[in-house]
Amino acid sequence: MENFLPLVFVLAIFGIVLVISRKTELGYALFAGSVLLGVSFRMPPLEFLQSILHAASDPKTISLLASIFLILMLNETLKVSGQMEKLVQASINLLHDVRLTTFFLPALIGMLPLPGGAYFSAPMVESTLGKRNINPEKKLFANYWFRHTGEYINPVYPGIVATATLTGLNFRMIMKANIWLSLAAIIAGALIVFGGKNQDFKNEEREYRGNLKEARIFLGGAYPILLILSLVIFFGLNIVCSLASGVLVLLIHSRPGKKEMKQILKKAASVQMLCMILGIVFFQNVLADSGAVEKITLFLKNSGIGLLPVMAIIPLLSGLVTGITIAFVGLSLPLLLPMLPEITPWNIMFIFACGFGGVLLSPVHLCLVITCQYFKVKLFPIYRYLIPAVLSVTAVGLAGYLISTR
Repeated sequence: MENFLPLVFVLAIFGIVLVISRKTELGYALFAGSVLLGVSFRMPPLEFLQSILHAASDPKTISLLASIFLILMLNETLKVSGQMEKLVQASINLLHDVRLTTFFLPALIGMLPLPGGAYFSAPMVESTLGKRNINPEKKLFANYWFRHTGEYINPVYPGIVATATLTGLNFRMIMKANIWLSLAAIIAGALIVFGGKNQDFKNEEREYRGNLKEARIFLGGAYPILLILSLVIFFGLNIVCSLASGVLVLLIHSRPGKKEMKQILKKAASVQMLCMILGIVFFQNVLADSGAVEKITLFLKNSGIGLLPVMAIIPLLSGLVTGITIAFVGLSLPLLLPMLPEITPWNIMFIFACGFGGVLLSPVHLCLVITCQYFKVKLFPIYRYLIPAVLSVTAVGLAGYLISTR
């Protein structure tokens, strides 16, 4: 029973964090969760304080804060300059469908392994859907979900690269299996967002100037984003430098006045966002330093409940408690690979579906929590859309694995 307690403690603390987040800012709820983790796993006060200080001073945390600051600057500059609206209108005119635009814009941003990247595309989805009869929770889901549909196969993301490295499988083999997960994610998201009655996805009457001119207008709004993507993907520049380059070029081109610049900087220097990000990194660091994840995974490995449930539960919980793809891969694969009779693209596909499902459901997933702040919605109601979508993708992963074992 003692070996089972770490799992009980962590799940209970997640529940408490979700309940607290309904009454206050999630950053504060996560800090309270960090304290509860420290107490539950008997961390000495000095060790707990060192864990918090290490998280705050970690270069990755500083890079993350800088990235979010620059994302907020870029978003606000695009809005203040009017380029955001031009980009959205041109996308709708080029694609001839609000639904395609709702998918395309976050999916475009999703090509970039950007911390909190869903916040980048949130204003675009908000502008695309406008005042249509769609609740804020569904707008958030559309932005968050479509932003991640390509991560199952995108070689720019470290999670999929680490999967190929740890398994020894050729990336193309993994991609051929995982592409079914991406397709399932797109279809599930489309059914949830665009299905049902009493939803208005009609195109507004807009002046149409022909595809070539619309393409120029689109590029006129999208060039900072395309510049950032190019610097990261083709030139290997790090995220912060790429974002800074995109912001600088945009500021030079749009030339905001003093009043507009003050508004941009005020929006970017958000205290709420700072608390949110620090709450996440504190929680994740204390979770790692307390030994909770290792104890849970070892318990499941030695539980004797059978291979298939263990293949599902270990990556799911690893993704759920960390909210990071590379973390679930690094934690779960070293434990699972020795247990597999054979490493194939199909059993790795199932493991990846479960692990990434946990990441998408995680209340410490940065994209999820900061876009909740943007759309001004609580975390709990989002799960009525997220859970069926994740289950749909996981079912496809399970089907692929079961068919391969026949």
